[in-house]
Amino acid sequence: MTLLLTYHHSTVPLRTSPPPVGEWYPVPGSPVYGQIRVALPPDAVKQVRCVSANDHNYELTLEDVELTEVTRRRDS
Repeated sequence: MTLLLTYHHSTVPLRTSPPPVGEWYPVPGSPVYGQIRVALPPDAVKQVRCVSANDHNYELTLEDVELTEVTRRRDS
């Protein structure tokens, strides 16, 4: 199971000129969202609870959790 975290990253800048014909451009001033995907180990999956809330249906409370980065970064 993968936990998907979505966050507000930035806002689309305002343009002073229209984009070239045929070029897609997001609406100026609209939010840009980023996402982080976290693979959950079986022990964490067992802690997922169904809830009744307006903006979500499941909850996972992580206590005493240590973050370990496993993504290798390329050196520039």
